[in-house]
Amino acid sequence: MTTARETELTLNIGTTIRCTDGDCAKLHKIALDEESDEVAALIVERGLLAKDRRVLPIDLVTKTTEEAIHVDLHSDALDDYKTYDEKIFREPAEGWEETQDLTVEGQFVRMPQGFTVQTPSVPSVRKRVHEGLSIDETPIHSGTPVHNIEGKIGSVDRLISDEESKRLTAVVLRTPGLLPEYHILSAEHISSIDEDGVYIELDEDQVQDLPVYEPES
Repeated sequence: MTTARETELTLNIGTTIRCTDGDCAKLHKIALDEESDEVAALIVERGLLAKDRRVLPIDLVTKTTEEAIHVDLHSDALDDYKTYDEKIFREPAEGWEETQDLTVEGQFVRMPQGFTVQTPSVPSVRKRVHEGLSIDETPIHSGTPVHNIEGKIGSVDRLISDEESKRLTAVVLRTPGLLPEYHILSAEHISSIDEDGVYIELDEDQVQDLPVYEPES
């Protein structure tokens, strides 16, 4: 079994954020820079009913343990950082104009109650915006799907990054089921990451041969 090295940061999604004056939040998501594969920020959450989410630069992290992520920050200073929010909306699909006859505003359709005008429908796509993050930053959460060449094989449990460079070194995969297994997917096995999932080019047998992750005792 394998644990994270002392020169690595283990970012356990859902764990406690410990400020200099005590526990102050929970790790909600991790923002990953798509261009550099570096962990850019932690999205932390506080509050019970009214959730308040803030974006903390990864450079604030001083150390990580299984129990907490320690940050060089007083809890009162959380309000000084960007608010994180997720907006979901729909917008017209790209190129939809080419599929519509724009010279016809509508057509009469016979209905039981009489005639009505039916306008052409506009194809739309679902969009998601992450307020508080840059356009190049992808939020990863606990449960982000992991896909191999055969389909979904599990979900993200935590990320491991180099302490100095903040570059992603591994993703800990959690397999489904009542007795899940935890495997370490090193960065070299990851072909791409986006907000919809982590993608690897390994078959089921190769995944089973990956090192098993063992949390620090």
